[in-house]
Amino acid sequence: MKIENKNLAFFNFTIKPEKVEGGDSSFAKYLKVALSELETQEFLQKTQEEKTQMAFNKIEQTLGVLESMVNSSLSSSKAETIGDFLLSQAMEIDKIVSSLPESYTKKFIKDWAFLLGVEAQKIKKGFYS
Repeated sequence: MKIENKNLAFFNFTIKPEKVEGGDSSFAKYLKVALSELETQEFLQKTQEEKTQMAFNKIEQTLGVLESMVNSSLSSSKAETIGDFLLSQAMEIDKIVSSLPESYTKKFIKDWAFLLGVEAQKIKKGFYS
């Protein structure tokens, strides 16, 4: 099987030595760092509109989870799982929005992320069980 060079020209998997901790690092750690750098490069190339749309999509997805949660009973393990998911979504939204310039839209999305984080903590603590 021959690998075409044109398919590999766009990716640079060179990792600086200081990014991988320890002298006896495993391939899994190396791959994780390489993939996170690739993901970061893809994210940096997105426009403001794309980043804003990503944040709104994540908000819509988390609101769907909250809405479905309203009509069901929550066990403690299910509440903790949903809370962890909502908290991770809130952190991702905050990370996406942090790269945007100051505007009312950014403040609005950050407020939603904060609200989702608060609700996630309430769910994890069992307020809605």
